[in-house]
Amino acid sequence: MSTYKPFSDFSQEEVIVGSDALKQKYLNLFPTYKGLERYNLAFVQKSYTTNTRVFCEKLSEYLETKKQNVKVKYSSEIESFIFHQEESKKHLVKAVKLWGKTDLVECDAVVLCAGSFIARLMKDNFGLSCPVVPIKGYSFDMPTKVPFHDVHFQFKSEAFVATYLKEGVWRVAAFGDVAGQDKSFDPRRVRYLKNMVADLMDPSEAHSYVNLNTCLRPTPPDDVPIIGPLKRYPNVFLNAGHAGRGTTIGLSTSKLVSELIMDGKASVVADPTPYSPRRF
Repeated sequence: MSTYKPFSDFSQEEVIVGSDALKQKYLNLFPTYKGLERYNLAFVQKSYTTNTRVFCEKLSEYLETKKQNVKVKYSSEIESFIFHQEESKKHLVKAVKLWGKTDLVECDAVVLCAGSFIARLMKDNFGLSCPVVPIKGYSFDMPTKVPFHDVHFQFKSEAFVATYLKEGVWRVAAFGDVAGQDKSFDPRRVRYLKNMVADLMDPSEAHSYVNLNTCLRPTPPDDVPIIGPLKRYPNVFLNAGHAGRGTTIGLSTSKLVSELIMDGKASVVADPTPYSPRRF
């Protein structure tokens, strides 16, 4: 809370239908963005964005300060899971081995939050199919002379979002390509995104973009996160499939997982069944 200014209403969404309504309410804020006039539907939200890496670092710093039994291991990948040897516990994981490490990390339960790699992790280690598909999106930061306005635009027909990241900078994100684990840049997609932004917003600004990136959004077929224990491995829990909403709902889904582990039931949702891995 001391790092990020809280937005009490960031989740509220206003739907603007019709070019006249869009023009009356928002085009006066963006007079140079003439392309907005051609769009009949926009979802306008209070701007709320954060740097995920900084957020995780601040969170781990807080946890390690407040909880002495918490250790955060960045840039670590699981090599294998170690199961109990006793016949009655063979279905329970007792430790994990990290790549390049000799010491085992002992555990009572494992929560897998592997993003787009969750399917490979499940197949290689448990022989299970996890229907999470990596959906590749593109983003870049675009310098702007438009004064700061506390909104961001979604044009869902174009799979396009523009968020005012900070004073003088838009963050533009678009597309949902099914390309496996490939995070490389398709020059055609980059060119199309640049042209779309130039057409919708400001041509001179669109051609001065920086920080071009791709990301893989882990998406289940029903676009609902997969949260809960595995049927055959009851101390292995999934918290995956957040698509592009990981930072937004990650704390809530983590609380749900912790309640399922500690209490066997949930208070954050009335019924956790719709999120269970067993629905597949």
